[in-house]
Amino acid sequence: MGKIYADIALVTSVTTTHATCPENTDGSATILVGGGTVPYAYTWSSGDSVVTATGLAAGTYTVSVTDAAGCSITATATIIVLDIIAPTLACPGNIFLCGADLINYTLPVISDNCNLNASVPTLVSGQASGTAFDDGVTTQVFSAADAAGNTATCSFTITIFPIPDILVDSVQNDLGSSSSGRIYVTAVGGVGPYSFVWEKDGVFFSNEEDLTGLQTGNYRLVITDANGCGGALAPVFIDNIVGTANPLAQISIRVWPNPAQTGIWVKMNDLTVFSAEMLNAQGRLVQTITPADLADFLSVEYLPNGVYYLKVVDAKGKPWVMTWVKGN
Repeated sequence: MGKIYADIALVTSVTTTHATCPENTDGSATILVGGGTVPYAYTWSSGDSVVTATGLAAGTYTVSVTDAAGCSITATATIIVLDIIAPTLACPGNIFLCGADLINYTLPVISDNCNLNASVPTLVSGQASGTAFDDGVTTQVFSAADAAGNTATCSFTITIFPIPDILVDSVQNDLGSSSSGRIYVTAVGGVGPYSFVWEKDGVFFSNEEDLTGLQTGNYRLVITDANGCGGALAPVFIDNIVGTANPLAQISIRVWPNPAQTGIWVKMNDLTVFSAEMLNAQGRLVQTITPADLADFLSVEYLPNGVYYLKVVDAKGKPWVMTWVKGN
């Protein structure tokens, strides 16, 4: 009796190595074959003709296996992107500015093992570059994600220090070259202690806050607070008054009642007002006042209790300041 041969069917299984990035072609697929009659011939849709197809991007590939007896079988291999490396996000360093308004900062820099396709970081909290920041500390938090959904975050702070201001309490001209001129000022806003640098006619004169014993000349003050923020006073001219018994008699300004509850009156003598404004104890503007308003009763009911400054600038640009108190 003759021998009977039983054909064993071809069987396959596929193993894969996935691509590391959407743009990478570092995936591979291996076809494992059993049964049939060796040797086997391989035809991949990628063009490979060996057991393992290499240089594969993400996608689906087919492979046809044919044995020596002409029997064939087809299998598929799916290559996906398997990116488990998160991007890195580098924020700029903390920013410290004096009295800035519109702040422009450098956006964080994203880097990744895969192509980011011009991806930009996302602002999670804080304010956009080019917008107005208030005094104080604002924390900027940014995030970024790659195509695989891996994420990274970073943060930095923007600190805005208030700019100190200089209020002129009083100015007295010299009388008959007797060195009786004086300038009294108050530094407000910013953070004390303050340093003072006075110049007379462009030359250093004093580091005192208030000046006395002055003769005629232009006096200019620059102050610097503990944060390194500065403010400057417009030049104050001390004149030499000849034949006047009281060098303060020419100009006067008074606020009453003081303290005030509902409103104040402002009385001025021989003063042409160019502009006026109300400042709080930190030197921040709380109200802009027109020269015409100064002739009427000024309502202050809306202001919380505290110390305030009425700052009046005359037609020559010289500031005059009166201190008053809102309260019972």
